[in-house]
Amino acid sequence: MSFTQIASMYTGTPIGLDQNEKLKGVSSKVNATIHILDGQSNHGEILDFITAKNIIEDSHKKSLEDSLETYSFITFADKRFSKFLEKRNRIIIPDEDDTLREFVIFEAARDKGREGYESQVYSHASYLELKKATILYPDKGYTGTASQHGGRALNDTGWQIGIVESKGTRTLTIESHTNPFAFLKRIAEEFDLELRFRVEHDGNKITGRYVDLLQRVGAWRGREVEFGKDLDGIKRVEKQDIVTALLGLGPERENGTRIEVLVEDDEALKRWGRVDEYGNLHHLIEPYEIQSEREEMTTAEARQYTRTALNKRINAQVTYEATIIDLENVPGMENKKIRFGDTIRIKDTKFNPPLYLEARVYEQTRSIKSQAKKDIKLGDFIEFTEEEVNAIWIMLRREIRKKIDIDTLKDYAEPKKVESDTPPEIKEGENPIWVDTSKTPKVSNVAIAGEWQKMTPTTPEEVNAYTKKQVDDKAEQALKDAKAYAENADNIKEGVIDVGAIPLRTSLTGARLEWDGVNGLVQYSSDGEPVSWLDLDANAHFANAFLSGRVEAQEGFFGENMRLVDGKLEIVRPDGAIWMQDGLVAQDYNVSSFDPYDMDSANYDGDRTNAIFNPFRGYYRAHQRTIIGGAGFIDVRDPDKNYTVRFTTYEFIHSARYIVIGYRTAVNSTNPRHFVTVWNGGERLYTEFHERGGGSRYAPIILDLGTPTYERINYELRIGLNRSDVIGDEDQIAFRINRVYLTDFI
Repeated sequence: MSFTQIASMYTGTPIGLDQNEKLKGVSSKVNATIHILDGQSNHGEILDFITAKNIIEDSHKKSLEDSLETYSFITFADKRFSKFLEKRNRIIIPDEDDTLREFVIFEAARDKGREGYESQVYSHASYLELKKATILYPDKGYTGTASQHGGRALNDTGWQIGIVESKGTRTLTIESHTNPFAFLKRIAEEFDLELRFRVEHDGNKITGRYVDLLQRVGAWRGREVEFGKDLDGIKRVEKQDIVTALLGLGPERENGTRIEVLVEDDEALKRWGRVDEYGNLHHLIEPYEIQSEREEMTTAEARQYTRTALNKRINAQVTYEATIIDLENVPGMENKKIRFGDTIRIKDTKFNPPLYLEARVYEQTRSIKSQAKKDIKLGDFIEFTEEEVNAIWIMLRREIRKKIDIDTLKDYAEPKKVESDTPPEIKEGENPIWVDTSKTPKVSNVAIAGEWQKMTPTTPEEVNAYTKKQVDDKAEQALKDAKAYAENADNIKEGVIDVGAIPLRTSLTGARLEWDGVNGLVQYSSDGEPVSWLDLDANAHFANAFLSGRVEAQEGFFGENMRLVDGKLEIVRPDGAIWMQDGLVAQDYNVSSFDPYDMDSANYDGDRTNAIFNPFRGYYRAHQRTIIGGAGFIDVRDPDKNYTVRFTTYEFIHSARYIVIGYRTAVNSTNPRHFVTVWNGGERLYTEFHERGGGSRYAPIILDLGTPTYERINYELRIGLNRSDVIGDEDQIAFRINRVYLTDFI
């Protein structure tokens, strides 16, 4: 939802101001609105808002390098909204592209300035509050995807995992107490991802706070800035904290030892090394603590970590800070956008030496009130000399010239064609090919000796072939000759075929095939008995039939208990019940689960204990603490599977249309509200909630499996429990499975 909608829902449309209050010099009055939210409300109840004319100065700063984000502004201290700029209240401002940013006020000062009484407000991004959201305790390691690790970090923080652009798993161990924000940064580093935090709002409240783990924040949009056009200024900062070798120190093992690897760079040694009084080069060397908690790290891995760190220190650290005129809001130049994290190109020929740079926006400072300029800091850059740029231009010019030469050659090498129903004028010199479109098929012609001549023949005479009339005459004569030959019985071997009043007859043995005009076509044995016939009603009578092709019928009987009805096969039992109809069998097939059950285990104080669900008095039961944690138990719900635990896995051959899992809840006041899900790998197929007390009782789970494939399938039955649905300390989920089976009939 846009800011126009948010503001209008609470305070009337911000555009609805009188003529004297219209803004001057502000690009977008609506988009410059600051909304103030109650700091203690999880969903962010809006207290008031500040329009652009009441923003004296502001600065929105983002940094990709350290994942920090701040927003500060100066406004009037004697307005209606002024009393809310305190007490860790939250504010929402518009980011670019109609997205929203949420901040927490951490400092507010009031004094008298040039505009009267002013409030100076400083805030940081709300996601930085994750540092104080909860404590992550040391564990023995967990293997999972980036999404699963992120879900662990964000559990009960008010934030959730959003978009994750990563595959594969990593084993991460929390060695010492930490916080969700620090652990998220570690996850991003381990999976080579970048963090992006965002909030969503429906105009009434904040509907979600999300953490995305992306391959890359920002994009390459083809944006190039040039001094004199949209580059207002640029500064090059060079820091020379250089080393030519590092002694890498791995994590300390349980026995107190650690890996040590020495990584050197010979080129850096030649360029920066210290020369002693004898002319010998010596390394500039420092120890390097490898930032990893993997005790099982190998020497090769330690060397790789150290090499990566050394590569960042063997050259001078150069950064560029630039002020860019934001042309995106100029009519007709909407494509000139630059976003945080984007890769851009910078050209400044007046720089000494001339600057040609491709770099990424690592830090951005902007104003939501004035969209005229942005201050950016660049990183991950590639510098080009003027000679390199000119060399690339010369190479491109050669390729373009080569392409033009090829196209010109094609014009001369391939003859031109003219399609028309009348011949074009023949000129001196070279003429095009004329395709005559007045006939079908079309005929190509070339100009020879001042006349158009066909390139292919179009009549039988031109290829010495018969005309259509000649072919028809010869066919008619051949038919007459054949009839005359057939009428001459002497030309056919005696006793085999006799043509007359009885069309066909076999001989020698007396067996014959006879047409009599009453019974139809009848086959007689050598004894004169009819053995098969085709009657005049098109009914066939055979003792046996041996067929190699298709048999099609709508009705029929095959013995006493098999028949065709409307073209569909039915098999009838001796008692008259129909056992199979239209290919479907009226029976079901039992499905068994893993034995013993493939059930998740409870986790007490970091150690796996018994299975979560245990049978008692006819039902499987699990105390709520063994699922969601508490009193020493650890939350074992899988965040990637809707925060559920596995009850068991059913394995079966897909031989029927439906699977039915007879789920029945126990009727008990301590049976909390919970939900049941069925999963096929990472795909959720079914979810159903059961209310407190087990009121739904028998609630079979019915899944349509589609057309049977006769392949092996594994389905997980999982049980979910939300913390908000637990009321009493003694709550325990209780249920049983009556039966699991496959069937074609529901």
